[in-house]
Amino acid sequence: MAIVRKPPVKPQVVAAALQKQPEDIKTAPAATLPEAGEILRTSADDVRTQVQETQETFRKAAEQGIEKTRDAYARMKADAEAATSSIETSFAAARSGIDTINTKAIDAIKAQTQAGFEHAKALLAAKDIKDVFTLQSEFAKKQFETFAAQSKEFSGHFQAIATQSIEPLKAAMSRSTQA
Repeated sequence: MAIVRKPPVKPQVVAAALQKQPEDIKTAPAATLPEAGEILRTSADDVRTQVQETQETFRKAAEQGIEKTRDAYARMKADAEAATSSIETSFAAARSGIDTINTKAIDAIKAQTQAGFEHAKALLAAKDIKDVFTLQSEFAKKQFETFAAQSKEFSGHFQAIATQSIEPLKAAMSRSTQA
């Protein structure tokens, strides 16, 4: 918006108009009053124009601020949704892995219980004390080997669960640091 400027008013005319008192206005020369009125109209128009320009500047600044806030909110919302999705995926992987471990643990308990019953039957069938000690020693050795194998298997499962659970979070962090 271009500002239209009127030619400057003579300072003497302005000074004369401002020095006039209300009673002087009645007796003022006719040429001075229209010039004073024109000065006041021009000043009022200039002030109105400046106010409108200031209002327009504030309006544009407010609109830009709102737009930037909307953009920031949209980015934050998208990041939050992506993080939530990553966490859900991570928990789903962990839950699936825990279910697998629980199943394996139940199977191990069943196998241990069955081995215990078979050992008890073998002990009852032993003919002498030497057979009892031999059976007990073989049972302890077999139980230790079974425990070591199961520990190794469970360790592998726990490690796989940790890797599968953390992978979605690592990928999300990688995406967020690249953005």
